[in-house]
Amino acid sequence: KIVERPLMSNSRGFLNAHLIGQTDSRYALATPALVVDLRAFERNVAAMQEHCNRAGLKLRAHSKTHKSVTIARKLIAAGAVGQCCAKLGEAEALAEGGIDGLLVTSPVVARQGFARIAKLNARLDDFMIVADSAVCVDGYEAAGRESGKRLKVLVDVDIGLHRTGVMPGDRALELAKRIAASPHLQFIGLQGYAGQLQHVPEFPDRRTQSLAALKLLSETRDLLIANGL
Repeated sequence: KIVERPLMSNSRGFLNAHLIGQTDSRYALATPALVVDLRAFERNVAAMQEHCNRAGLKLRAHSKTHKSVTIARKLIAAGAVGQCCAKLGEAEALAEGGIDGLLVTSPVVARQGFARIAKLNARLDDFMIVADSAVCVDGYEAAGRESGKRLKVLVDVDIGLHRTGVMPGDRALELAKRIAASPHLQFIGLQGYAGQLQHVPEFPDRRTQSLAALKLLSETRDLLIANGL
């Protein structure tokens, strides 16, 4: 039974809107359509949150996988601290839906992007962004100043994907120091993403390579701590 509309719709309205509230409406859906098995979804949410609780971890799942305010709310209600977003548009949509605790996991370098960051930072109680260059930091500094409060920034460290991120070690330390020195920014930690390892088929190999990538991140963390960050 379809019970609600998605967040986004086109100018002609939601294609399957006439099926809302009708019994067995799943069989009349115009496809392709995203369908969620609610019981399976709720089992998965509970299992993931329980795993994080046992491991002493805070969960901030990535909204690029669901792009749904409703799902974000359910994750947070189960114990998640917020949501990750791949881009500013996702963060803006979630913020519009009342979701806080947002981390944009891609560095932003465009001038129009800095203006949008300023608005998000002013609107949300807990908003974070990542940096991998001085260009990011300079733009974020202006965004923090414009928003009227310090902008929380993580250093994005390249631990093997080679898509974004500053090199581990001294380069990351230099960037973190630049963030920490700004009166309009707050350095809050590191981000590392080795997404390429998802494609390593054998678990022992994937585990070995994952630990090697995390070692780069932990060594950078230790270097920053040794330098007072």
